[in-house]
Amino acid sequence: MSQISVNPKHRNDPYHRYKMPAVKSKITNRGNGTFTTIENMLNISESLYHPDDILFKFISYDLATCCDFKKKTLKGAYKNDVIQDSLDKYISYFVLCHKCSIPETTAEIEGKKKKAICKMDCMACGTLSKLDSKDKLLNKTIQLIIKDKQSGRKWKEHKKIYEDLNTVFSFDDFQ
Repeated sequence: MSQISVNPKHRNDPYHRYKMPAVKSKITNRGNGTFTTIENMLNISESLYHPDDILFKFISYDLATCCDFKKKTLKGAYKNDVIQDSLDKYISYFVLCHKCSIPETTAEIEGKKKKAICKMDCMACGTLSKLDSKDKLLNKTIQLIIKDKQSGRKWKEHKKIYEDLNTVFSFDDFQ
């Protein structure tokens, strides 16, 4: 399985640190319609640390098509490049930090119910950026993230290397 850079600006860099699998899809014809199955959606979502259902719904909203989440299918015939472009839109807005462009962000929710605000906290540079847009596609996805986070479902988290630095290196031992 080929690995590509998460950041679309660094796609040609083979030594870029943050990698994800390239989109792998299959077009099938069944009776009345044509369906595109994204075969490695789970692997992609795990490498981005975002839930696969939110990622899949964003792609279907962006391509303006119906989706079946259980079968991982989109209605219509879409090539890998089109799906990858849609995925890149999601990555640039919801995965990459808006300041340092490193994909180590986690979603945080402030407020309750209708007054909830989604913010992305960058673990690399510490920036806390508010997600807000006038674009209908982005607003729908922000609402999906808020609903998912409020439901209490755990997202896969980045490794926190520097969190307990004092317990690993006790300066009392050096005296």
